[in-house]
Amino acid sequence: MKKIIYMFVILTGAILLASCEKSRPVTYTGGNFVHFQDSLLNISESSAKEDANGSVQKIPSIATIRINRATTDISKDLVVSFSLTAKYVKIDTVTGSPTNGEEIEVGDVPQGRFYLSSPSNITIKAGEAFAFLTVTSVDNDDVDGNKKLMLSLESTSDASFGLGYPGPDKKNKSAVLYIVDDDCPYDRDKFLGNVEITDSDAFGTGVSTYSTVIVTVPASVVNFEVKDFFKYSRINPAFPQVSAFVSVNTATKACLFVDQPFTGTGLNATLRIVSDTPGTLNNCDGTFTIPFRIYSSANPNIVSDEAIVVKP
Repeated sequence: MKKIIYMFVILTGAILLASCEKSRPVTYTGGNFVHFQDSLLNISESSAKEDANGSVQKIPSIATIRINRATTDISKDLVVSFSLTAKYVKIDTVTGSPTNGEEIEVGDVPQGRFYLSSPSNITIKAGEAFAFLTVTSVDNDDVDGNKKLMLSLESTSDASFGLGYPGPDKKNKSAVLYIVDDDCPYDRDKFLGNVEITDSDAFGTGVSTYSTVIVTVPASVVNFEVKDFFKYSRINPAFPQVSAFVSVNTATKACLFVDQPFTGTGLNATLRIVSDTPGTLNNCDGTFTIPFRIYSSANPNIVSDEAIVVKP
């Protein structure tokens, strides 16, 4: 028993010695230099944010780019200046092109329209070894391609600091940030076929989820037809089986129900489906949301104020 206790004491002492060894402060002894923490970063044009009610909203993405300083003395502010240029880029897919399969630049990206950046310099405060600069994307609904932002360290307020890691390559003197376009071109076929509809209403039935089908119609009329849309016929046979016709603004992704009156057996009034506020399409995943109202000719008040969410 004593032997076991003795071995435990020795082992504990070894752990304590190791802990002391690891806790010794590390002293930097090299030359002064500044560098980007990362040389390559990617962000999507938009991000998802959930509010307190659990609803998800799209917000612009933000890139946080860290600049470090290596020095024996961090007692003073250090101002680091950098440049930023931005280009639209795409992958060349032209058969026989000398750059086929490679990234090519296809124009300048104006600051303010597609991204917001920090000023052209940033201060690493006294007592700090690094600072962050931010680039915020400007979220839009345009299929405008990927953006490549190139940042390069240019100078510091202390001439003793080198730019990038020491050595001929000056690694991490520059950094590249891609803002990836997350928008898709409008494709009507993506919205056609079997779908699931979730309808949130104030008509005494609460939230209802059901399946139906979306079919194409002549483009000169509207963009597509939601078959058997008026779900109240599933609850009360007095209500008619009707379709809803959707009109889409392909430039803005806004969508509306076409205003249409309808009647049915057992109804003592004419009802109308009206979209006062445009909904939005998601061209990437084929979903869309439309708020609408149902009016009754027998009552000037709104019969129902609701919205549908449609997904494949």
